[in-house]
Amino acid sequence: MAPKVLFVDDDPNILEAYQRQFWKQYQIDTALAGDRGLEAVAKNGPYAVIVSDLKMPGMNGVQLLSRVREMAPDSVRIMLTGFAEVQTAIDAVNEGNIFRFLTKPCQPDVLARALDAGIEQYRLITANRELLEQSLGAWMRSEREFGLLIKNIPALVFKGYADGSIDPLDNKVEKMTGYPKSLFESRKLKWTDLILEKDIGKTKQKFLRALKGGRPYVREYRINCRDGKVLWIQERSQIVLNHIGRIDYISGVLFDISRRKRGEEALKKSLRRLRNAFRGTVKALSSTLEMRDPYTSGHQMRVTLLACAIGKKMGFSEDQLEAMRIIGSLHDIGKIAVPSEILNKPGKVNEHEFSLIKMHAEAAFNILKDIDFPCQIAEAIAQHHERLDGSGYPKGLSGPEILLQARILAVADVVEAMSSHRPYRPGLGLEAALKEITQKKGILYDPEVVDVCVRLFKEEGFTFDK
Repeated sequence: MAPKVLFVDDDPNILEAYQRQFWKQYQIDTALAGDRGLEAVAKNGPYAVIVSDLKMPGMNGVQLLSRVREMAPDSVRIMLTGFAEVQTAIDAVNEGNIFRFLTKPCQPDVLARALDAGIEQYRLITANRELLEQSLGAWMRSEREFGLLIKNIPALVFKGYADGSIDPLDNKVEKMTGYPKSLFESRKLKWTDLILEKDIGKTKQKFLRALKGGRPYVREYRINCRDGKVLWIQERSQIVLNHIGRIDYISGVLFDISRRKRGEEALKKSLRRLRNAFRGTVKALSSTLEMRDPYTSGHQMRVTLLACAIGKKMGFSEDQLEAMRIIGSLHDIGKIAVPSEILNKPGKVNEHEFSLIKMHAEAAFNILKDIDFPCQIAEAIAQHHERLDGSGYPKGLSGPEILLQARILAVADVVEAMSSHRPYRPGLGLEAALKEITQKKGILYDPEVVDVCVRLFKEEGFTFDK
């Protein structure tokens, strides 16, 4: 029977494409949201591989795969995400919630190879679990047969107790830790004595949750070996209770996952380099504009500072703030298409010249529209001169038609522009800028955004010099 694969995305066209691409190799199920993905796991699982988009309304990909890990720990988890969401992807890798991280758009052959690797990983996991179940069954039938199976399992099988002591079921414990089996059996050394102090609190919490829920548990932590080396351990265990509901013993398996963790660390370093390269590209684009228009030098940076401060006060997540930084840093990139003699013209521009300047919003959209951003960055930049009453440009959008990020950027842009010097006038000052947005609150500018902006300056001491 073909392996079962679940795809979760909020775009039905993408899900249909996956169905068409992989229906011959795998049993494909799809879910149009994170909560529907959980329903599919509960009703139709187990799945060998679960592939989720990161950015979805409601439950996002990190939250979904974290829940899946609890519901179906054997299922291999793969995440698809956009280029600008590297920090979230790093967080997901740190939490151990994903097997692979793929950037969108993902080429069909790259996704196919990732699925094949995920299927193979699932087979290894289930083979280990089945081997453990066979081993435990053999123990009941024959101590001799059980010993042979334990010897061939590529992990340390143990019987543990509530005080942290264990009875290793073979001598692999010495190969793993450097300590002889007899030290553990005599209770001179407990397994929990080896766990790094930094990891003790986390491992206790996992154990207590498993005890409360009556379910098997998986936890990962580091141990100190006799020779001073530190190993990463993955423990898969089941708590067995006695007839009065107290812990009788813990039956489990310990895997050395140090090699896997080193691979994850290398991946995180690569993702950090990718993120830094992306930020450098954004900065270079921003600097290119400021070289053509020295009067707006620093304008985009200051607008970004204020827009992000407003977003943070309005409860933006770290991913949303990162998107706001990109929007602010590139919001005037379309002015590359405006002649520099108009941008730097002293005195007021005429009607024809102003019509050319107004083209910069759509020009920015055309420059950025084909970049696979994780959210509507190009759209927000294109809308930052739209106004609530429909009097803005380029499309005359109004009210909720305007993205929240664009409404925030509009207020930040006006406040910074009025406060700063321009070729055609000196700076009007902060008080004049705040008066402008306050008087036109609810007419041109979003009322909540205006209120947050005014509080930042008047109550919290925000300045553009920070």
